[in-house]
Amino acid sequence: MSPRLGVRASTNWTMKPTMNPTMNPTTNRRESGGANPALLILCVIAGVVAYLWLARAKAPPPPGPSPEVAAKYSKMREDLTTIESAIVLFRSDYGRLPESLDELQNPPENLESLDLDYLASPPVDPFTGEPYLFERSEDAIRLGSYGADTAEGGIDAATDLFVTIPADE
Repeated sequence: MSPRLGVRASTNWTMKPTMNPTMNPTTNRRESGGANPALLILCVIAGVVAYLWLARAKAPPPPGPSPEVAAKYSKMREDLTTIESAIVLFRSDYGRLPESLDELQNPPENLESLDLDYLASPPVDPFTGEPYLFERSEDAIRLGSYGADTAEGGIDAATDLFVTIPADE
């Protein structure tokens, strides 16, 4: 056979062990030299970045009403309680419900011995600046407000707030 270019003619090859820096030259085994400090630092940095990303990715709490809107709802509850108390007093004195909020300010004069002032001035809806809604039926009064959106059927920060006062207790 003729030797080819790039191929050795002899088949007597000897393999020498390569010197790897982590290999022990006498035992030809890998030494356990500990972890690479750069790799440890890289893992710590990756862990901190992952933690910060996951902490930021949490869903925020549902938004509540602003402090101004919450204060208006608080005032509205207080006002409706005041008007409801005045209506209950009127009903106990006259045996019937008032026809309007004006009647609470200027009650009929058929109770001569009493100088009653059920409501000095009617409170106004903090959202509209007008008197609260007063709906009179034969058997009840519905009193309240449509809330921040001033439209029927609101939710969350635009919740409607109404009180129903029956004609008889």
